[in-house]
Amino acid sequence: MKRVETFTIEEFREWFASGFENHLVPDRRHLAFRGSDLRLDLPLIDELAAIHAGLPPEQRGRFRHGLVLVPRALPPGLPAYHRILRQVFMLAGRIGLHEIIPVAHGLLTTGSLSVPPAGPDAVEARMAGWNLIAGMMPHPDAEEHVRAAYFREPVDEALLELFFLAQCRARPTAMAELFVEYVWRLGSERVRTTDLAGLVYGLLGAVGLEMFVRQLPHLPYSWDGYWSLPELRALYLGPDSLRPPLAPDNFTGLLVLLFLDESMPFRLKSRDDDGASAWEIELSDAIGTEAAVLDPTASSRAGAPGSDFRGLIAACAEYQDLAKSGALNSPMAGLRQDVAAWFVQELRAA
Repeated sequence: MKRVETFTIEEFREWFASGFENHLVPDRRHLAFRGSDLRLDLPLIDELAAIHAGLPPEQRGRFRHGLVLVPRALPPGLPAYHRILRQVFMLAGRIGLHEIIPVAHGLLTTGSLSVPPAGPDAVEARMAGWNLIAGMMPHPDAEEHVRAAYFREPVDEALLELFFLAQCRARPTAMAELFVEYVWRLGSERVRTTDLAGLVYGLLGAVGLEMFVRQLPHLPYSWDGYWSLPELRALYLGPDSLRPPLAPDNFTGLLVLLFLDESMPFRLKSRDDDGASAWEIELSDAIGTEAAVLDPTASSRAGAPGSDFRGLIAACAEYQDLAKSGALNSPMAGLRQDVAAWFVQELRAA
Protein backbone atom coordinates (compact mmCIF):
# COMPACT_ATOMS: atom_id res chain seq x y z
CA MET A 1 0.00 0.00 0.00
CA LYS A 2 1.28 3.47 -0.90
CA ARG A 3 2.25 5.77 1.93
CA VAL A 4 1.30 9.45 2.21
CA GLU A 5 4.96 10.30 1.75
CA THR A 6 4.63 9.26 -1.92
CA PHE A 7 1.08 10.48 -2.75
CA THR A 8 0.41 12.71 -5.72
CA ILE A 9 -1.92 15.71 -5.43
CA GLU A 10 -4.81 13.72 -6.91
CA GLU A 11 -4.14 10.82 -4.55
CA PHE A 12 -4.24 13.20 -1.61
CA ARG A 13 -7.60 14.56 -2.82
CA GLU A 14 -9.07 11.06 -2.97
CA TRP A 15 -7.45 10.14 0.36
CA PHE A 16 -9.15 13.10 2.06
CA ALA A 17 -12.56 12.60 0.41
CA SER A 18 -12.80 8.86 1.14
CA GLY A 19 -11.03 9.18 4.49
CA PHE A 20 -13.43 11.78 5.89
CA GLU A 21 -16.44 9.80 4.61
CA ASN A 22 -15.24 6.48 6.04
CA HIS A 23 -14.33 8.10 9.34
CA LEU A 24 -17.94 9.18 9.80
CA VAL A 25 -19.21 5.58 9.64
CA PRO A 26 -18.17 3.45 12.66
CA ASP A 27 -18.20 0.17 10.69
CA ARG A 28 -15.91 1.68 8.03
CA ARG A 29 -13.68 3.80 10.24
CA HIS A 30 -10.85 1.28 10.04
CA LEU A 31 -10.65 2.03 6.30
CA ALA A 32 -10.13 5.78 6.85
CA PHE A 33 -6.83 7.44 5.93
CA ARG A 34 -4.92 4.25 5.23
CA GLY A 35 -1.30 4.64 4.23
CA SER A 36 -0.55 6.79 7.27
CA ASP A 37 0.17 6.36 10.96
CA LEU A 38 -3.06 8.16 11.92
CA ARG A 39 -4.53 6.89 15.19
CA LEU A 40 -8.30 6.49 15.02
CA ASP A 41 -8.71 6.77 18.80
CA LEU A 42 -7.38 10.36 18.86
CA PRO A 43 -9.02 13.61 17.59
CA LEU A 44 -9.05 13.42 13.79
CA ILE A 45 -8.05 17.01 12.99
CA ASP A 46 -5.16 16.85 15.46
CA GLU A 47 -3.88 13.67 13.83
CA LEU A 48 -4.15 15.02 10.28
CA ALA A 49 -2.43 18.27 11.27
CA ALA A 50 0.39 16.22 12.78
CA ILE A 51 0.77 14.25 9.53
CA HIS A 52 0.93 17.55 7.62
CA ALA A 53 3.62 18.90 9.95
CA GLY A 54 5.71 15.74 9.60
CA LEU A 55 5.87 15.70 5.81
CA PRO A 56 8.86 17.06 3.83
CA PRO A 57 8.16 20.55 2.39
CA GLU A 58 7.49 19.40 -1.18
CA GLN A 59 5.11 16.64 -0.07
CA ARG A 60 3.45 19.01 2.38
CA GLY A 61 2.61 21.20 -0.62
CA ARG A 62 0.90 18.24 -2.32
CA PHE A 63 -1.05 17.56 0.91
CA ARG A 64 -2.29 21.17 0.93
CA HIS A 65 -3.11 21.24 -2.79
CA GLY A 66 -5.04 17.98 -2.49
CA LEU A 67 -7.12 19.35 0.39
CA VAL A 68 -7.98 22.50 -1.60
CA LEU A 69 -9.43 20.30 -4.37
CA VAL A 70 -11.80 18.36 -2.08
CA PRO A 71 -14.73 20.82 -1.70
CA ARG A 72 -15.29 21.32 -5.42
CA ALA A 73 -14.92 17.60 -6.16
CA LEU A 74 -17.52 16.48 -3.62
CA PRO A 75 -20.98 15.81 -5.10
CA PRO A 76 -23.52 17.96 -3.16
CA GLY A 77 -25.92 15.00 -3.10
CA LEU A 78 -23.53 12.92 -1.02
CA PRO A 79 -25.26 12.03 2.30
CA ALA A 80 -22.23 13.14 4.32
CA TYR A 81 -21.54 16.19 2.11
CA HIS A 82 -21.92 18.89 4.77
CA ARG A 83 -20.12 16.92 7.47
CA ILE A 84 -17.16 16.31 5.16
CA LEU A 85 -17.03 20.01 4.22
CA ARG A 86 -17.00 20.93 7.89
CA GLN A 87 -14.03 18.65 8.51
CA VAL A 88 -12.19 20.02 5.48
CA PHE A 89 -12.70 23.61 6.69
CA MET A 90 -11.57 22.72 10.20
CA LEU A 91 -8.38 21.07 8.96
CA ALA A 92 -7.69 23.95 6.54
CA GLY A 93 -8.00 26.40 9.40
CA ARG A 94 -5.69 24.36 11.60
CA ILE A 95 -2.88 24.25 9.03
CA GLY A 96 -3.37 27.84 7.81
CA LEU A 97 -4.39 26.89 4.27
CA HIS A 98 -4.85 30.36 2.75
CA GLU A 99 -5.18 28.84 -0.71
CA ILE A 100 -8.64 27.52 0.18
CA ILE A 101 -10.11 30.98 0.91
CA PRO A 102 -11.53 31.56 -2.63
CA VAL A 103 -12.94 28.02 -2.71
CA ALA A 104 -14.71 28.40 0.65
CA HIS A 105 -15.92 31.90 -0.24
CA GLY A 106 -17.35 30.67 -3.54
CA LEU A 107 -19.31 27.91 -1.80
CA LEU A 108 -20.61 30.35 0.83
CA THR A 109 -21.70 33.12 -1.52
CA THR A 110 -22.73 31.48 -4.80
CA GLY A 111 -22.35 27.73 -4.28
CA SER A 112 -23.96 24.97 -2.25
CA LEU A 113 -23.62 26.81 1.09
CA SER A 114 -25.14 30.08 -0.16
CA VAL A 115 -28.74 28.87 0.15
CA PRO A 116 -30.55 28.90 3.53
CA PRO A 117 -29.17 25.92 5.48
CA ALA A 118 -31.49 22.91 5.66
CA GLY A 119 -30.70 20.95 8.80
CA PRO A 120 -28.00 21.15 11.47
CA ASP A 121 -25.23 19.65 9.30
CA ALA A 122 -25.65 22.40 6.71
CA VAL A 123 -25.74 25.08 9.42
CA GLU A 124 -22.51 23.75 10.95
CA ALA A 125 -20.78 23.51 7.56
CA ARG A 126 -21.72 27.09 6.73
CA MET A 127 -20.52 28.37 10.10
CA ALA A 128 -17.28 26.36 9.76
CA GLY A 129 -16.68 27.94 6.33
CA TRP A 130 -17.09 31.48 7.63
CA ASN A 131 -15.09 30.63 10.74
CA LEU A 132 -12.28 29.42 8.46
CA ILE A 133 -12.24 32.66 6.46
CA ALA A 134 -12.56 34.89 9.53
CA GLY A 135 -9.76 32.97 11.23
CA MET A 136 -7.45 33.70 8.29
CA MET A 137 -7.51 37.45 8.97
CA PRO A 138 -5.52 39.66 8.55
CA HIS A 139 -4.89 37.91 5.20
CA PRO A 140 -6.17 40.55 2.70
CA ASP A 141 -8.53 38.18 0.88
CA ALA A 142 -10.08 37.04 4.16
CA GLU A 143 -10.49 40.61 5.41
CA GLU A 144 -12.13 41.69 2.16
CA HIS A 145 -14.63 38.81 2.27
CA VAL A 146 -15.45 39.30 5.96
CA ARG A 147 -16.04 43.05 5.57
CA ALA A 148 -18.26 42.48 2.53
CA ALA A 149 -20.31 39.80 4.34
CA TYR A 150 -20.48 41.93 7.51
CA PHE A 151 -22.52 44.59 5.73
CA ARG A 152 -24.56 42.27 3.55
CA GLU A 153 -28.23 41.82 4.42
CA PRO A 154 -29.36 39.64 6.05
CA VAL A 155 -26.68 38.33 8.40
CA ASP A 156 -27.66 36.36 11.49
CA GLU A 157 -26.42 37.38 14.93
CA ALA A 158 -23.99 34.47 15.31
CA LEU A 159 -22.19 35.43 12.09
CA LEU A 160 -22.14 39.12 13.01
CA GLU A 161 -20.41 38.30 16.28
CA LEU A 162 -17.96 36.00 14.51
CA PHE A 163 -17.09 38.74 11.99
CA PHE A 164 -16.81 41.40 14.71
CA LEU A 165 -14.46 39.37 16.90
CA ALA A 166 -12.35 38.34 13.91
CA GLN A 167 -11.88 41.98 12.94
CA CYS A 168 -10.94 42.87 16.52
CA ARG A 169 -8.42 40.02 16.58
CA ALA A 170 -6.86 41.30 13.36
CA ARG A 171 -7.00 45.00 14.36
CA PRO A 172 -6.97 45.16 18.17
CA THR A 173 -6.12 48.88 18.28
CA ALA A 174 -9.39 49.58 16.42
CA MET A 175 -11.57 47.68 18.94
CA ALA A 176 -13.54 50.75 20.07
CA GLU A 177 -14.31 51.84 16.51
CA LEU A 178 -15.29 48.31 15.54
CA PHE A 179 -17.43 47.90 18.68
CA VAL A 180 -19.49 51.00 17.82
CA GLU A 181 -19.89 49.73 14.26
CA TYR A 182 -20.98 46.31 15.55
CA VAL A 183 -23.68 47.77 17.83
CA TRP A 184 -24.98 49.88 14.95
CA ARG A 185 -25.01 46.78 12.75
CA LEU A 186 -26.91 44.73 15.35
CA GLY A 187 -29.69 47.29 15.76
CA SER A 188 -31.52 48.24 18.94
CA GLU A 189 -33.79 45.19 19.09
CA ARG A 190 -31.02 42.59 18.72
CA VAL A 191 -28.82 44.51 21.17
CA ARG A 192 -31.48 43.99 23.85
CA THR A 193 -31.27 40.21 23.52
CA THR A 194 -27.56 39.78 22.88
CA ASP A 195 -25.41 38.04 25.50
CA LEU A 196 -23.30 41.04 26.47
CA ALA A 197 -21.30 39.14 29.09
CA GLY A 198 -20.45 36.45 26.53
CA LEU A 199 -19.44 39.17 24.07
CA VAL A 200 -17.10 40.72 26.65
CA TYR A 201 -15.36 37.37 27.16
CA GLY A 202 -15.11 36.97 23.39
CA LEU A 203 -13.41 40.38 23.17
CA LEU A 204 -10.99 39.45 25.94
CA GLY A 205 -10.05 36.36 23.96
CA ALA A 206 -9.65 38.43 20.79
CA VAL A 207 -7.63 41.41 22.06
CA GLY A 208 -6.53 40.56 25.62
CA LEU A 209 -7.30 42.40 28.86
CA GLU A 210 -4.67 45.11 28.42
CA MET A 211 -5.94 46.23 25.00
CA PHE A 212 -9.58 45.86 26.10
CA VAL A 213 -8.94 48.21 29.03
CA ARG A 214 -6.92 50.61 26.87
CA GLN A 215 -9.82 50.86 24.41
CA LEU A 216 -12.58 51.41 27.01
CA PRO A 217 -12.10 55.22 27.25
CA HIS A 218 -12.44 55.54 23.47
CA LEU A 219 -16.06 54.34 23.50
CA PRO A 220 -18.91 56.89 23.76
CA TYR A 221 -20.68 57.34 27.10
CA SER A 222 -23.53 59.50 28.33
CA TRP A 223 -24.01 60.25 32.01
CA ASP A 224 -24.72 63.64 33.57
CA GLY A 225 -24.26 62.49 37.17
CA TYR A 226 -27.99 62.73 37.86
CA TRP A 227 -28.60 59.00 37.89
CA SER A 228 -27.84 57.24 41.16
CA LEU A 229 -25.98 53.94 41.04
CA PRO A 230 -29.10 51.89 41.87
CA GLU A 231 -30.95 53.78 39.13
CA LEU A 232 -28.15 53.01 36.66
CA ARG A 233 -28.40 49.31 37.47
CA ALA A 234 -32.18 49.37 37.10
CA LEU A 235 -31.95 51.25 33.80
CA TYR A 236 -29.44 48.90 32.16
CA LEU A 237 -29.49 45.52 33.91
CA GLY A 238 -32.16 42.86 34.24
CA PRO A 239 -35.18 41.74 32.22
CA ASP A 240 -37.15 44.94 32.95
CA SER A 241 -34.36 47.36 32.04
CA LEU A 242 -35.61 50.51 30.39
CA ARG A 243 -32.70 51.01 28.00
CA PRO A 244 -30.80 48.70 25.66
CA PRO A 245 -27.42 47.85 27.19
CA LEU A 246 -25.56 49.53 24.32
CA ALA A 247 -26.26 52.12 21.65
CA PRO A 248 -23.90 53.43 18.95
CA ASP A 249 -23.62 56.72 20.89
CA ASN A 250 -23.80 55.37 24.44
CA PHE A 251 -21.86 52.45 25.96
CA THR A 252 -22.75 53.28 29.57
CA GLY A 253 -24.44 49.90 29.87
CA LEU A 254 -21.08 48.20 29.26
CA LEU A 255 -19.51 49.81 32.33
CA VAL A 256 -22.63 49.06 34.36
CA LEU A 257 -22.31 45.41 33.40
CA LEU A 258 -18.56 45.24 34.06
CA PHE A 259 -18.54 46.94 37.45
CA LEU A 260 -22.07 47.03 38.90
CA ASP A 261 -23.04 43.42 38.14
CA GLU A 262 -21.61 41.40 41.02
CA SER A 263 -21.55 38.24 38.89
CA MET A 264 -18.84 39.74 36.64
CA PRO A 265 -15.21 39.19 37.75
CA PHE A 266 -13.97 42.75 37.16
CA ARG A 267 -12.79 44.93 40.03
CA LEU A 268 -11.65 48.56 40.05
CA LYS A 269 -8.71 49.46 42.28
CA SER A 270 -7.51 53.04 42.68
CA ARG A 271 -3.85 53.66 41.80
CA ASP A 272 -3.76 57.11 43.46
CA ASP A 273 -4.59 58.27 46.96
CA ASP A 274 -7.43 60.46 45.73
CA GLY A 275 -8.56 57.96 43.08
CA ALA A 276 -8.76 60.74 40.53
CA SER A 277 -6.08 59.85 38.02
CA ALA A 278 -6.03 56.13 37.28
CA TRP A 279 -7.48 52.82 38.25
CA GLU A 280 -6.41 49.26 37.83
CA ILE A 281 -8.93 46.81 36.42
CA GLU A 282 -8.46 43.39 37.92
CA LEU A 283 -9.90 40.26 36.29
CA SER A 284 -10.03 37.11 38.42
CA ASP A 285 -11.06 33.72 37.07
CA ALA A 286 -10.32 30.04 37.62
CA ILE A 287 -6.91 30.41 35.98
CA GLY A 288 -5.73 33.31 38.13
CA THR A 289 -5.75 37.09 38.40
CA GLU A 290 -4.73 39.54 35.68
CA ALA A 291 -4.66 43.32 35.91
CA ALA A 292 -4.38 46.24 33.51
CA VAL A 293 -4.08 49.98 34.12
CA LEU A 294 -7.05 52.14 33.09
CA ASP A 295 -6.32 55.80 32.38
CA PRO A 296 -9.70 57.58 32.28
CA THR A 297 -8.10 60.71 30.78
CA ALA A 298 -6.97 58.80 27.68
CA SER A 299 -10.16 59.25 25.69
CA SER A 300 -9.59 60.88 22.31
CA ARG A 301 -13.23 61.02 21.24
CA ALA A 302 -14.20 64.55 20.13
CA GLY A 303 -10.58 65.54 20.74
CA ALA A 304 -10.86 65.72 24.53
CA PRO A 305 -10.99 63.37 27.54
CA GLY A 306 -14.52 62.18 28.26
CA SER A 307 -15.89 63.63 31.52
CA ASP A 308 -18.83 61.19 31.36
CA PHE A 309 -16.40 58.28 31.34
CA ARG A 310 -14.37 59.66 34.26
CA GLY A 311 -17.50 60.25 36.30
CA LEU A 312 -18.85 56.78 35.59
CA ILE A 313 -15.58 55.08 36.51
CA ALA A 314 -15.39 57.00 39.79
CA ALA A 315 -19.00 56.11 40.58
CA CYS A 316 -18.45 52.44 39.73
CA ALA A 317 -15.37 52.32 41.96
CA GLU A 318 -17.39 53.85 44.80
CA TYR A 319 -20.16 51.31 44.24
CA GLN A 320 -17.71 48.41 44.42
CA ASP A 321 -16.25 49.79 47.67
CA LEU A 322 -19.75 49.97 49.15
CA ALA A 323 -20.50 46.44 48.00
CA LYS A 324 -17.26 45.17 49.53
CA SER A 325 -18.03 46.85 52.85
CA GLY A 326 -21.52 45.35 52.98
CA ALA A 327 -23.21 48.75 52.92
CA LEU A 328 -25.31 47.74 49.92
CA ASN A 329 -27.03 45.11 52.08
CA SER A 330 -28.27 47.66 54.62
CA PRO A 331 -32.02 48.46 54.90
CA MET A 332 -31.34 51.94 53.47
CA ALA A 333 -29.62 50.43 50.43
CA GLY A 334 -32.61 48.15 49.91
CA LEU A 335 -34.90 51.17 50.07
CA ARG A 336 -32.77 52.91 47.41
CA GLN A 337 -33.11 49.84 45.18
CA ASP A 338 -36.90 49.90 45.65
CA VAL A 339 -37.01 53.61 44.82
CA ALA A 340 -34.93 52.98 41.70
CA ALA A 341 -37.30 50.23 40.56
CA TRP A 342 -40.28 52.54 41.12
CA PHE A 343 -38.47 55.29 39.23
CA VAL A 344 -37.97 53.05 36.21
CA GLN A 345 -41.63 51.98 36.28
CA GLU A 346 -42.67 55.64 36.23
CA LEU A 347 -40.36 56.39 33.32
CA ARG A 348 -41.75 53.41 31.40
CA ALA A 349 -45.33 54.54 32.00
CA ALA A 350 -44.63 58.16 31.06
